[in-house]
Formats: sequence, C-alpha cells, structure tokens
Amino acid sequence: MLIKMPTVIFPRQLRQFTAGNAKHETKTTAFRTILDEIFALYPGLVGPVALPNGEIQPFIGIFVSGRRVSSEDMSTLSIASDAEVAIISAVAGG
Repeated sequence: MLIKMPTVIFPRQLRQFTAGNAKHETKTTAFRTILDEIFALYPGLVGPVALPNGEIQPFIGIFVSGRRVSSEDMSTLSIASDAEVAIISAVAGG
C-alpha cells in the first residue's frame, strides 16, 4: 500500500539552500508545521523565503495544489495528504 504524504517542491533558485533537494515529503498536514519543519531542516531558507519572525517574504508565493495560500490562512490551514506545496519566488525583468 502506497502512503501519500504532502510534498514541498523547491524551485531551482532555492535548491542552493536545500542541499540540492528538489522536494521534501512530510508526514504532517498542518501547513504552519510544514513550514516550520522545512525551515528547521533547511535554515538557509529563512531569509530568502521567510522573515526572521516566520512570516513569508512579500515576493514569495506559496501554493498548495495550485491554489495560492494567503498569509492569513497559513497558521490554520490543514492540507490533503497528497497535496503538493510549491514555493515560488517572483521573477523580475526589464
């Protein structure tokens, strides 16, 4: 039996902070706990992704199964066991 777990997907530009890992599977479905887990596992993500107080940087978007998560929902959101969490940074151009 295959057990589904939420998966955090790291874009290429953040992999320098995740030891090159493109994804992280977790057993929890509490969204805030997932964020705390990846920041503890990969402390280099704090700064590029989050402020020291844990809030997400304004230029970072976090999506769960294709839907953007608002900062207001992050502390109370529970996600499906097969959800994909994508961390997307804004790309500037000119």
